[in-house]
Amino acid sequence: MSLLAIAVAVLPFIHGGVETDVGSVLGEIESIGRAIGRSEQTLQDLTREAELLTSRASLADVELASARMRYDAAFLVYRERLRALARLPMGTLFVLFGESDSFSDILRASKLLRRVASYDHGVQARLQREADSLRAAVAKADEDKHALEHVIGRFRETRNALAAQRRARVDVIKTALASPDRRASVQRELASARSSLATMLQRVQASPSTRFTSLRGKLPWPVVGSLSGRFGETVHRELGTTTTRQGIAVRAVAGDPVQAVASGRVVYAGWMRGYGQMVLLDHGEHYHTLVAHLDRVDVHVGEQVAAGAVIGHVGESGWQEGPGLAFELRHASAAIDPTPWLKR
Repeated sequence: MSLLAIAVAVLPFIHGGVETDVGSVLGEIESIGRAIGRSEQTLQDLTREAELLTSRASLADVELASARMRYDAAFLVYRERLRALARLPMGTLFVLFGESDSFSDILRASKLLRRVASYDHGVQARLQREADSLRAAVAKADEDKHALEHVIGRFRETRNALAAQRRARVDVIKTALASPDRRASVQRELASARSSLATMLQRVQASPSTRFTSLRGKLPWPVVGSLSGRFGETVHRELGTTTTRQGIAVRAVAGDPVQAVASGRVVYAGWMRGYGQMVLLDHGEHYHTLVAHLDRVDVHVGEQVAAGAVIGHVGESGWQEGPGLAFELRHASAAIDPTPWLKR
């Protein structure tokens, strides 16, 4: 199926620009986040198709130039032949037939004329072939050009929709921050999300021991970035209230790869309210790491990943403003400070 048929994911714009999950701020944000993810994927697909069409258009231009050269060469031969025939005295043709009494001379003259006619027919046929080839090359070049213009138009349309979706996300956050009731609702939802995560971890069947404890102080950072939020009690930047951070926040560049800090098994990969898109890895010994607010998840549940493997990409799919990553370390479902476990 052509990527030109891919539909642009645009939110229905109602009340504040989004179709809402009634009564749930995090639900609204998740709805927008999913639409943003679809739009970003569409942009990536359209970019790849534009690159392919650009390459095809370049090849078509080369073939068009070659076809024009071949046509010009064939036309020169054809034109020179016409000029040569035009300079030939018309009486000569009659002399060949009328002034000779020899039957053998007449046969030779007839054979010569047939050869001339055959050659001229070949010249004309070659010109016709090159003319057909040139017309086909022009049509192909025009087709690729129009297809590329169409993809570029779709790219701009999707890019504009993505910008509108991101503005809608910011509007939802600002609206929530402006209302004490909405802020309280967000806090309750976040607490519920943390409780759901703890329950899920308690149900995960532990993997065999991998001596994860020996990696304390040796784990690589999951992404290149700067620490923007420490573990423990802190003032929530968006909510303006005191809360307990379950991990650390890392400010990073949107789209940058996120790596597994150690080998492990994927026990969750996808959307979770409050966390956006997240990946949860089981490292054995009841230790788990979590990366959240991803733009894209690149692994699936049950997959074994090696240390350093790319498991997703930086995004802004959770409750936060701007791209970044939430990183948590859990032991027996309890959150522990991951900072001492990471390389200095």
